[in-house]
Amino acid sequence: MIKENRFSKYLLYAIGEIILVVIGILIALQINNWNETRKDRVKEQALLRQLNKEFESNLLQLDLKISNRKSILKAGNRIIQYFDNPDAIIRDSLIANISVLTIAPTFNPVNSDLLNSGKIELIQNEKLKQLLTEWQTYVVQLAEIENEYVGNYRNILLPLIIEMGIGREVDNAFWENENNFIFLLDKNKIKDKPENTNSNKNIDLEEIINNKELEGVVSNAIYINYLSNIESQSVRERINQILNLITEEIE
Repeated sequence: MIKENRFSKYLLYAIGEIILVVIGILIALQINNWNETRKDRVKEQALLRQLNKEFESNLLQLDLKISNRKSILKAGNRIIQYFDNPDAIIRDSLIANISVLTIAPTFNPVNSDLLNSGKIELIQNEKLKQLLTEWQTYVVQLAEIENEYVGNYRNILLPLIIEMGIGREVDNAFWENENNFIFLLDKNKIKDKPENTNSNKNIDLEEIINNKELEGVVSNAIYINYLSNIESQSVRERINQILNLITEEIE
């Protein structure tokens, strides 16, 4: 073509070939990007469904713990009434209400590896991604309050119950109240309570009701569990926000 002085035609032909190659490459890249995007969306949907399942489980557990704490608040207030009005004290009621205080509810959400694996970046909804990123902060804040009561129960209330000699009565009263077992995954497996009778030693109700340390522990139990439920309501709102956003994104 050059010999025949057709260089301009050769140049146009070469440029056309280059343009076709470039267009082919761009189309191939576009198709590859489309495939990768499609794969990411499939992964995102699987991630959202798994998170939906986990946070529904978290909500169910949290509601049970809130109910546990309401029982503690109710029992604590009844005991306080006995402290303020010792003439109205009922032995079995006092022991039963003390037994409720031995529940130490803690929220233990599903520890999802999904939130720590980097897969969260697959989620397109920025608001949902933000809530999931902040999720652990709310869990930690609630745990800090819950652990204060757990510590008081283990280090003060339980030793105090043993010291006052009412351990057997409190344990038996605990087993008599089926509401104390709402935290169990399968309550139907509880057929009979352990073989354990009450102590044959006399319980000095006056000694119990005049115990200032017990009065302080009961008062503390009321306030800590009240605060825990306030914080739990905040966590509950976050769970519902997350679940609502997940529902909107699931196809």
